[in-house]
Amino acid sequence: MLPRRYLDHNDVNAQDKETGMTALHRAVIEGSVEGVTFLLSVAADPSIAEKGGRTPMQFCLDPSGILLHDFELRTTLMALLQGPDDGTPDGGGKGAGGGGGGNGGGVGSLANELKEIALLHKEGVLTDEEFAQAKAKLLN
Repeated sequence: MLPRRYLDHNDVNAQDKETGMTALHRAVIEGSVEGVTFLLSVAADPSIAEKGGRTPMQFCLDPSGILLHDFELRTTLMALLQGPDDGTPDGGGKGAGGGGGGNGGGVGSLANELKEIALLHKEGVLTDEEFAQAKAKLLN
């Protein structure tokens, strides 16, 4: 049972004593869409930072991170962590900016834009070069 392996404790938000990482951090680092989806469905808090100060969303944004090689996976995980877009000015949902609120359009908006250009690339609307340029523009 894949999702269960992320839970070492009864508390879905329990932090590792050495690293401060939660199960959600581990699922993001492993690139597990199923794990992230499961953990968010059982109230994992995406705003918890590990001892280095990084939230799960920040692991997705880290250009030197483990997910660098798979842009679509990164944007999918970012969209999940952002939560549903309910049309409120702060992004709504359970965004990475805090438990129950967004972050004023910063990281969440970036995640949406990245996901959008990834989909356009996947559908063949953007060439590899156009996709690379759009991605670089968003990330700089």
